[in-house]
Amino acid sequence: MRLPELNRLTVFILFTFFVEVACTAFWSSPNFRKSRALAIKDVGEESYRVIFLKGDVLLREGNGSLGKLNKGQGVKGTESVVHCLNNSKLLLARGDVAYRFVGKNTFSFEESGIVLRRGSMLVDCRNPNRLGLEGFDVKLSVLGKSILFAQVTTNGGVKIINLAGRSVVENKSSSGKRIELLPGELVFAKPLGKGFSDKLNVNLKTLVATSALVHEFPDSGGFRRDLAKAVLEQEVLISKRYRAEVGDARTPDTFDIRELAPSVDYNSTGRSD
Repeated sequence: MRLPELNRLTVFILFTFFVEVACTAFWSSPNFRKSRALAIKDVGEESYRVIFLKGDVLLREGNGSLGKLNKGQGVKGTESVVHCLNNSKLLLARGDVAYRFVGKNTFSFEESGIVLRRGSMLVDCRNPNRLGLEGFDVKLSVLGKSILFAQVTTNGGVKIINLAGRSVVENKSSSGKRIELLPGELVFAKPLGKGFSDKLNVNLKTLVATSALVHEFPDSGGFRRDLAKAVLEQEVLISKRYRAEVGDARTPDTFDIRELAPSVDYNSTGRSD
C-alpha cells in the first residue's frame, strides 16, 4: 500500500512543479508585458482635459478625498466624480468632443461618456462621433455632428435639445429606440425604459442669445458661427415650409408661429385680392 501512495505523491509534486514553471514563463513573456502596457496607454488616451475653468470645481478620484480641479489637469475616464459649485464654469475635452458646464452640476464618468447626475451641460461634437450620455435612469448613445444641450429631469430622465447639426439619439434603456433631432428640436428621454417623448420645437434665437453655456466661454473652431447658422436655418425653414415666422416664446420649451399675411405671397394667383 505504501508504494501506490508514494507514486501518487510523486505525481502531485511533479504536476505542481510544471504548473509553477508554466506560470513563470507566461508572466515573464515579452508579449504579455506588452499587452498590459498597451491597455494602460489606451486608458490614458481616453482621459478628459480641463481646457477652461473659473470658480470652484471639486474632483474625487476613486475612493480618494475631494480635491480642487485645476486648469490643464487630466481626469481619468472612469471612477471619478466632479462637483461644480455656484458661479463655476468648466470646459472639458475628450478627443474632439467638448463639454461645457455652468453653475451647480454633478457628474461622473463611464467608459462610454458622462453620467449627468445633477444640472445640465452643452456638448460640442461637431466632428462625427458616437458619445455616451447617461442620467439617473436613462442610458443614451448619440451619433452625428451636432451641438447638444442636455439636462437631467426630476423623474430620472434627460432632456435633450439639438442646437446645431443633426444627431441620432438611441435610448439603450428602452430596447434601442432611436430618434433623429434637427436644429431646434427637443425631446425627453424617459426613465423606466419608456422611450422618448414627442418632439417639441424651441426658439433657437432666444435660447442661444441668452444661454451662459454659449457666451461664457471662449469661442473656438467657429462654435458661435455654427450656432448662428442654425438659428438662421430654423427661421428660413419655418418661413418657407409653413408660410410663417417665429413669434414670441411663451414657455421655456415652445414658441409661437405666426402665419404670414396672404398679401405677402403672390406666386399662386399673380394678384392680391
